[in-house]
Amino acid sequence: MTKFVSDYLVIEGPDGVGKSTQIELLDKTISDKHIIVREPSDSPVGVVYKNLVSKLTSPLQEMAFVFAARYQLLLEKIIPALADDTLVISDRSVLSTFVYQYGLGINTEYMMFEKMFSTLKEIPGYKKPHTVLLLGPSHRPVNEEDTQDKFYRDFRDRINSLYVNFVPITSDTYTIVNTENKSIEEIHEIILKSIVLQ
Repeated sequence: MTKFVSDYLVIEGPDGVGKSTQIELLDKTISDKHIIVREPSDSPVGVVYKNLVSKLTSPLQEMAFVFAARYQLLLEKIIPALADDTLVISDRSVLSTFVYQYGLGINTEYMMFEKMFSTLKEIPGYKKPHTVLLLGPSHRPVNEEDTQDKFYRDFRDRINSLYVNFVPITSDTYTIVNTENKSIEEIHEIILKSIVLQ
């Protein structure tokens, strides 16, 4: 049996950085008992959220849906898996909620975020992700003559920075995996070395 640094691992990072690809590789590589979860969509509430997100009228509504979905995911999948000594690998975590809310400039909702975050800690059996692997930075090419593209670049750069600043708040330990100029295979090897005890 392989020994991992934690039984609750999270792969984090901005959109387009390759999280899903790396999680698929881990799923194929790890032979030990494990589950893959994706926040916030891997729950019935998460599915409703995905279908309604374009109709929500305020960031607070969106945040409430995300936390409700996360609450359900913890209760129905993550906590039972951990109790059964099953390795949990999660695509995103509460860190992404924090980062994207702030990235959109919604600083006024900080206290509400803290209140919602505290409710997760009250769930019997709750366990904060022990190890977060933060992939980045995201470097999608930008057309400088395209106003929408330039807005995306500014937003992308802000998100990259916020991930680095906020990851210590939401996890016990974390590793920043610099994906720049690295192949998919090279990134996979770095991740394996980070999560498997030698």
